[in-house]
Amino acid sequence: IYDFYRVQNILSIYIIESIRKYSHEFDIFELTASFVKLSNFISELVSLAYYEKILTLKVSEMYEKSLKDPLTGLYNRNKFNEIENTEFSRSKRYRIPLSVCLMDIDNFKVINDTYGHIIGDKILKTVGDLILQNIRKSDIAIRWGGEEFLILFTHTPLENAKVACKKLMEKIRDTEVKEENKTIKFSVSMGLTELKDGDEHFKKAIERADQALYNAKRSGKNRIEILT
Repeated sequence: IYDFYRVQNILSIYIIESIRKYSHEFDIFELTASFVKLSNFISELVSLAYYEKILTLKVSEMYEKSLKDPLTGLYNRNKFNEIENTEFSRSKRYRIPLSVCLMDIDNFKVINDTYGHIIGDKILKTVGDLILQNIRKSDIAIRWGGEEFLILFTHTPLENAKVACKKLMEKIRDTEVKEENKTIKFSVSMGLTELKDGDEHFKKAIERADQALYNAKRSGKNRIEILT
């Protein structure tokens, strides 16, 4: 837009100088009318470029918002639906390791029933913040539903993902949420797996992670279970 205005100003200067210099050879009124038309045309180009830029930014902003969970700031399942085939295909085609973690806040219903939904929402947001603070930019964190979260550790074999999950679990375990005179500590359970050569689609890895999470819950919670 700045460049458009510069062009318009430069053209204006040259045209005005030309009118002054050659006014005795041409019809000055015709030259002036042509200049006004050209100036208006350039102004319209500038306006179109400006509004196109604004519209593009707004559309991009609204689209990004549609992929985010407003409470936790994590991606929602729309994002997973968008990247599922891409990540699956990339991992399979180039044999890039991809680990999948399903995570659930332990006893979340009891927390809600005991302290109320305001505290429950605060805990959800806290967990979302801790996830974002403890994963890489290349990893993808999604609020899977309710108190359940999905993390895709891209370019990451199972053992490395286990180290990352353990670190995140300890961070969550050491965190307190305070509201007035209440202090609440909480924990999470995790189910971890890795995409395998025999997986026909991403759903297989999700199912294993879900089963591993179920095993973690059944084995006492506040732990990581791995299913290969």
